[in-house]
Amino acid sequence: MNRPFVSINMISSVDGKITSASGESPYFGSHEDRLRLHALRSTACAILVGANTIRCENPPMHPRDSTKHPWHIVMSRLGQLDPHARIFTEGTPAKRIIVTAHTAVEPGIPMTEHWPLGDDLPLLLKRLYAEGVRHLLVEGGGEINAAFFAQDLVDELYLTLAPTLLGGSHSPTIMGGTGLTLATRIALQLVHAERVENELFCRYRIVHEL
Repeated sequence: MNRPFVSINMISSVDGKITSASGESPYFGSHEDRLRLHALRSTACAILVGANTIRCENPPMHPRDSTKHPWHIVMSRLGQLDPHARIFTEGTPAKRIIVTAHTAVEPGIPMTEHWPLGDDLPLLLKRLYAEGVRHLLVEGGGEINAAFFAQDLVDELYLTLAPTLLGGSHSPTIMGGTGLTLATRIALQLVHAERVENELFCRYRIVHEL
């Protein structure tokens, strides 16, 4: 497999929503979920997130372990990002890479490298692997996750089920896109599940076609 091992980590409501119907993105996980997120980040060579997640949630992307410095990768078709977002101002990643569909990036973005690869995820993974990345952690959003799943590029899914319901027929879920059919649905194997108070922490292995 000449690509990194790809993990996706997400938290959702019990009905699978990652934001509210009005587009709010409150963090509804617990302290335990945050601890597990940071532990997982510490195992990754690089952390990838979509531009819309940066705009809506403005999450910090670095692990709490100050000895770990995974690369930060942002996928943004137009390269229009806020240079003051926390991903650019917090942490000390070995690299900050912006992946776009254009040859230019918004001026002032504090990045290390710009890769104009568009939506070519296999090419992106091939290049990351060539540069030494062996474990890539993807943190959404739903459209980014769907693109990785659609091309059979995900190896495991970490999913925290928060004890809440958000509803909304158009509310984003952990996997967006146009959806799959029963014939093309993705099979998962539950590797581990643990309940901590009212949260459920699940780890799934993706069953790849032979």
